[in-house]
Amino acid sequence: MSTQGTCGFMIKMISCAIYKPYITRLIDDLNIIVDVEFLEIKMHNEPRRLRNILQKKIDDSSSYQKIILLYGICGGSVEGLYSNSSELYVLRVHDCLATFLGSNKRYQELTNQFPDFSWQSEFNSVESYRSELRHELEKEYDEETVLYLLSVMSSEQAKT
Repeated sequence: MSTQGTCGFMIKMISCAIYKPYITRLIDDLNIIVDVEFLEIKMHNEPRRLRNILQKKIDDSSSYQKIILLYGICGGSVEGLYSNSSELYVLRVHDCLATFLGSNKRYQELTNQFPDFSWQSEFNSVESYRSELRHELEKEYDEETVLYLLSVMSSEQAKT
């Protein structure tokens, strides 16, 4: 007998919002069944508070078979986290940049090679909103309609 969480989900994902465009797309495109919750990026500014919130979220997710935390070390916010009832999976990376680049090793190589480079993800780029909006529109409309709606929205934004 498998343990199922709320609404029949067996997996709970607790994630930094930086991953939202990517996780949302994967879930939609691959029809993955997972209960996902995104926490605000600014929580990284207070690692102890983030650790307490993450532990509470883990404790509140005891009915799930597996809990996946999409957080790196993030100032020590994942240190000491545990679950008494679910398998707990935590990334083994320093921060989200290592995840985006593929590994801690690659992160180290590239940050050493380009120390003054400003790294950005889709989430914190100017195109983030447009990309997420496009993804949502593509669920409802054909490509031609999506392009039209995006162009109309862009021209309206330019007027304001």
